[in-house]
Amino acid sequence: MEKASERARRIGEAKARFNSIVVDYPPMTAAIEAITVVREMQRAIPSDAASPMILLNAPLGTGKSMTLKTAAAHAAAEAPEGHRPILVVQTPSAGTTDSIPSAILKALGAARPDVGKVEARWLRAVAEMRRCHVEVAAFDEFNRAARRPTMSRPIAMAIREHLVDEGVAAVAFVGTADAAVVLGQCEDILDRLEDEIDLSPLAWHEQEDRELLFAFLRDVDAELQGNGLLAASSGLGDGVTAKGLWEASKGRLRPLMGIIRGAMALSMRRDGASITADDLRQSIDAYSLRVDFIGRNEFS
Repeated sequence: MEKASERARRIGEAKARFNSIVVDYPPMTAAIEAITVVREMQRAIPSDAASPMILLNAPLGTGKSMTLKTAAAHAAAEAPEGHRPILVVQTPSAGTTDSIPSAILKALGAARPDVGKVEARWLRAVAEMRRCHVEVAAFDEFNRAARRPTMSRPIAMAIREHLVDEGVAAVAFVGTADAAVVLGQCEDILDRLEDEIDLSPLAWHEQEDRELLFAFLRDVDAELQGNGLLAASSGLGDGVTAKGLWEASKGRLRPLMGIIRGAMALSMRRDGASITADDLRQSIDAYSLRVDFIGRNEFS
């Protein structure tokens, strides 16, 4: 008989393997392509030209951070050792211009990123970016810059002045609608954006979105079997199941994958061959209802 500790280890390892599943999701693929385009533009610009900028704008849970992680991983896999073609920078919650160079240094793994005056840290950040051959700096959670309205414009302008105007690296501003609000205060940045990418939730009433969801869920189902996580198909892409998953996730990628991962773990706890409707019901109760994400569980 399997011990509780052994079962916990088995399920924990399975969840980690689930997190590494790669399935084509066209909206994310299009966003990665847009990031890749500005990376290629950055490579091609003259040494005295300004770098390009893009905005990736979407609600919480729609796959923004996953898009950046995937794009960065793909670029790093093709680059020489030590190069960081796409650098993902977490926009600091402090909401000050002083915190931006420190965030860049932290993303690069530099020691003591907060030491020194702000201009000295900017010089150090730029030097480290050049040393690591950074071609795109992606500022994730840029909506945090809106937390202190008087600092929103200065933060965006500091990034533009130190990185874009100097041709150091292309910049991707990534966040929720508040990120667009911040850039709305900077007409010179808005006018120079090469692209604005929208990662909106999938809409059930749109046939194209429904078909995309069905195909995505079928692919996830196949990956669960192909990776040896479950023995049989769970029918995730079937009409009724897909509709219930859409309702529970509101068409957003992160809760959708979280629900399926939780249901997979429940199936494994009972040594099931596949995910059942009851596994989905329990997972949705734990993931969506608990945080008032939805009002009703379609699988109840």
